[in-house]
Amino acid sequence: LHGRTALVVPPGYLSEINFRWFLFQLFDVVQGDIFLVRPGGTFEGQPREVHLSPVDGRILLSFTPTVLVDDEYMKKRVLVLEGASGKVLARIDNPGKLGKIGWSPDGKNVALVAAADLNDPSAGRLCVAPASGGAPRELAPALEADTLDFAWQGPDALLAVNADGCE
Repeated sequence: LHGRTALVVPPGYLSEINFRWFLFQLFDVVQGDIFLVRPGGTFEGQPREVHLSPVDGRILLSFTPTVLVDDEYMKKRVLVLEGASGKVLARIDNPGKLGKIGWSPDGKNVALVAAADLNDPSAGRLCVAPASGGAPRELAPALEADTLDFAWQGPDALLAVNADGCE
């Protein structure tokens, strides 16, 4: 592991000493900053995806209430955590299924591929929410295609890969 690495674990999973031992056993060389984050505050659940902020110590985290497969599909949600303490700083209120998430290059926004609502059969709408939390805003509500992937091209520009089904 090189650079900045975060492992987010629910309380009681690993101590700081066990965490470092685990990394040294798993990898030959560990370099850079390593964070063991135990989310605090009102967070309860299973971490699924972690992204370190490109500008500071915050962490973008997707999580589910349990490890159940149904929760992975239907109940995945997004938090912004303070990296040092694990304190919940913000919640992104996506309404249903959740795909990819990612920080904007300036750390002010979060992009996500999400469902339009709880009954939407797929996470395919490209949305952006402020990193301070709140409801995501769909960027192309009239687009009938599903967003498969995205990449930030700058603080205010996203490149998306969309699919419009097949016949």
